[in-house]
Amino acid sequence: MNAWNGLVKKEFRLGLSGIYGALAFIGGIYSVLLFLTWKFDDGAILFTGSFAIVIMHVAFLPVYLAKSLYTEKDRMHMWLHNPHSGYQLLLAKFVNGLIAMILFICLTSIITFVSGHVLLDIFVQTGLSWSSYLLNGLNIVAHVLGGSIYLTVWGVFLWALALLLKNYLGKYTWAVLVPLILIGFSLLSKWEESKVLETLTHWGAIPLDIFTYPIVLGKAMFQVEINETMIMDGGAMSVIFIGTYVYYIMVALVLFFLSGWILDRKVEV
Repeated sequence: MNAWNGLVKKEFRLGLSGIYGALAFIGGIYSVLLFLTWKFDDGAILFTGSFAIVIMHVAFLPVYLAKSLYTEKDRMHMWLHNPHSGYQLLLAKFVNGLIAMILFICLTSIITFVSGHVLLDIFVQTGLSWSSYLLNGLNIVAHVLGGSIYLTVWGVFLWALALLLKNYLGKYTWAVLVPLILIGFSLLSKWEESKVLETLTHWGAIPLDIFTYPIVLGKAMFQVEINETMIMDGGAMSVIFIGTYVYYIMVALVLFFLSGWILDRKVEV
């Protein structure tokens, strides 16, 4: 355990430059948003801009892992011959990236929450209570985190697959990998649209009241109008299914451990 903790700390040091870069990037965006909010005296600019930044975090973990794995390019032999298993090596990178992402998304979510309350008095405009506002925010953040993890796992799997093919195909790896990706995702898309998967995952239905509230945020060119709607499906209220989430969690776990297995059995040797 202590050895793995050391690996996590090592990954933290390697990822610091990426974290500083992300901090500078987000800080730059907020500087622009604050300037525009002050110039046009319009709190909707900071609120909607900050909300967009929260959503953009879906790309944080894939970019972080891509940069982290790229730093291993010139020392791949040493990294793969670490005494830890392949999935432990990957997990150390995931843990650091996920911690950084959570810290950043918490910061931007707080700014979104506070700006909506202080600058727009959004509770009065929407009729939302503090608890409802917070619950909606947590729902969005959870889906951003989940989506980011899912995209990252797929990216890591494709990276490990590329390393595997490179052992056998050398410079022709991409000539085989690209068609494999296209065919694979085409088959996956058909599977996820199939009635079989629908039957397997459509359980644990949770009904949703999906509303957008009849308010107008902002002024002039920055005005955002939101009309009240309810999404209906065949006359019934829309639902989400716990089974769908279980399916995507299982896919992510299989891809993650398969990536580690490839590193252990097919690449390292």
